[in-house]
Amino acid sequence: MTEKLQRMKKQQLNAEMFAELRDWDQQSFRERLERLNFLHGLTTPPEKGWSVPGGLIGFAAFWEAERCFIGGNFVSTVMLIQTFVEHSLADILARLKYRVRRLSFQRLIDKALNMGELTPSLAKQLHKLRQLRNPYAHPNMDVWPTPYFKRVMSDAGGNSYALHEADARYAIRVAASYIRQIANRWDPLLQANHEYKDPLHAMTIDGDKYPITDFWIFRK
Repeated sequence: MTEKLQRMKKQQLNAEMFAELRDWDQQSFRERLERLNFLHGLTTPPEKGWSVPGGLIGFAAFWEAERCFIGGNFVSTVMLIQTFVEHSLADILARLKYRVRRLSFQRLIDKALNMGELTPSLAKQLHKLRQLRNPYAHPNMDVWPTPYFKRVMSDAGGNSYALHEADARYAIRVAASYIRQIANRWDPLLQANHEYKDPLHAMTIDGDKYPITDFWIFRK
């Protein structure tokens, strides 16, 4: 009798959770659809896709950032976009024979700018992304009100979720600009005028060498 009762309770709990997920799915559908359209409008690649340095972690971070953004997980979006860009920049500088171990995101940006891999405008956007991300990653309890709280009040009328969404949209825009610039410089599929300098690892396809640390972005 006890086992039967436990099964009944579990079935009831599953039914309640199913109903909760279904209701959330229906209520949030239009918001998620708008964010999906926003995302595709910025990150739809050319017919053959984009190839971007960054490796498996960079690819995973970008892929997860897209899905976090669609689902409304905005703090995660900001954090993951920086992870994507940081891994990508480190990959690029390593290919150019620059030691990247222990370099902060700030120094990666500055070095890539100095080496001509980033435009001043894009470097400025990446620094802003870095500054937006810092309060999410590092607590600051020494001052009150904190810079983050000031932004909540001044930029979002006290609505922290609205601020997180605005930051996530900015992060997506920056990522889109970054992908376009980097792909134009490093994507062999685009026949860019940029010489690969001893990729860390390479594979040969139809006689051409491709760094296996690149990842490809496609849309169906």
